Amino acid sequence: MRDTIYTYRVRAAAGRVETEIRDERDEPAGEPAGDLRFEEPWRSEVEALSRKAFEGKSDKRALSKEEIQRLGEALFNILFDDALRTSLLTCYDAVVHGAKDGRDSRRGRLRIELDIDDRRHPHLAALPWEFLRVPENQITGSLWLATAPRVVLSRRRARWQPAAPVQLEHGESLRLTLAISSPQDGELAPVVYDRLWLELQALASENPGRFELTEPVEPATRQALDDALHGEPHILHFIGHGRLSPEGHGELAIVEETGYARWVDGAQFAAL
Repeated sequence: MRDTIYTYRVRAAAGRVETEIRDERDEPAGEPAGDLRFEEPWRSEVEALSRKAFEGKSDKRALSKEEIQRLGEALFNILFDDALRTSLLTCYDAVVHGAKDGRDSRRGRLRIELDIDDRRHPHLAALPWEFLRVPENQITGSLWLATAPRVVLSRRRARWQPAAPVQLEHGESLRLTLAISSPQDGELAPVVYDRLWLELQALASENPGRFELTEPVEPATRQALDDALHGEPHILHFIGHGRLSPEGHGELAIVEETGYARWVDGAQFAAL
């Protein structure tokens, strides 16, 4: 039996924090809101500790354990006022510890999606939100949101321009190609995709004539990706590793002919 997944979506802009909670059926379960408190004393502390963290040498921890804790709690206080703190912890308690309804106790996973408009608020978006730490409390104790079991913390970057709709000819199936990039580099974990592939196969089987699943691209070398794209799939689903370059650019790992990773940035990947 699969875990139930609840979503707690957070949007921060223009002095306000808006949230959207969705239950295990992806149905709306509340939209509490609060104040974005990017003010003293938390602002100065976050900015000072962030600078110290990024200016540290790679072979030496720039922040002490206590400073990391202070940074995480200051970030949390900026984003979650008293009302939103209660809302988040109540949701966490119900999802992670089990919601008892008289018949059973169900445990799930809580997905926290953070959406900050980096075009309008680049300084706010650049803060290291992955350090978010819930201050000590009676419900969870201390809680690091990025590493807590059964919690997934992710950035959800809104598109500045909507994607163009897929135009299908009469009777044409929607074609999807799965590209799997799992380099042999020892420091990169294997890419797990079996469950995704099975679900895509089930989707194609349940929708004959409407959905066409092509052969997966594995390994996802540049040539293999190029060959697959010549088949003009409507959707290319890439699964693999990503990272930030030293210059702060997002990069994806495709596979060299030797089997090792070749890191390409967004512009290079789009050029494929």
